[in-house]
Amino acid sequence: MAFDKNKVPNFNIVPATYGDIVISSQGEESPLFLLHKNGKQLMALNTKTNREVKELYSSYDLAYGDVLVSGLGFGILPLWLASKPEVVSIKVIEFSQEIIDLFLQSNEVPSNLTIELSDISTYASNDKYDCILLDHFQDHLPQSEWHINLTSIKNISQNVPNHDLIWGWSLEHMFLSKKFGITSEQLFTKPIDLRQFDLYSRWLEFIHDDVKVITLPSLSKHKLTEYVYTYFNYITVKELNDYVSSL
Repeated sequence: MAFDKNKVPNFNIVPATYGDIVISSQGEESPLFLLHKNGKQLMALNTKTNREVKELYSSYDLAYGDVLVSGLGFGILPLWLASKPEVVSIKVIEFSQEIIDLFLQSNEVPSNLTIELSDISTYASNDKYDCILLDHFQDHLPQSEWHINLTSIKNISQNVPNHDLIWGWSLEHMFLSKKFGITSEQLFTKPIDLRQFDLYSRWLEFIHDDVKVITLPSLSKHKLTEYVYTYFNYITVKELNDYVSSL
């Protein structure tokens, strides 16, 4: 499988203000939507570039069976998962009732999707899930740290122990930052050629030395490269796409 924008379902985002949540756009024709809470930007979505959707591709690709998702946001990942034949059900844990209400006002909820108001950082359950997919962050932290962190992955995997696989948005980013010292500017503003790095061997180190969560999936060299390149939008360049396909 590779990222296919034609498989991403339509989702509706309507500018609105509700409580401390503001959803805005840059104009009627603008592809950019922003979500703020108390003046802080929580997320963005550019419907033209699909960059934010590509950052979730690994979660979509890995998902199957009964899935637990943390964070609703604009509903991108839950709606995408709901359209995947291999996925049976999705439960989303979202801590903001305002975000839930705005989503429900703008989108039709598929029959295999449920949303529960709760905080994933304290959520605990003995229910069985095939996959746990993390797509949240702690908004009380500095914005530079608004990514899933390793402590969250470990804690959630222990609080919801009956699962086969766990994964999180930004693991690709965290991996390159931690193992190669690569900054966001290098990846998004002034891209560097990732082919110079031995991604796979350093990924194995990252999993063994840093993550230490046994339910993280075992990835092939090809799949890891596909995830990293798609996350950073490198996969759209034909030469790089051919390189990934050759692994």
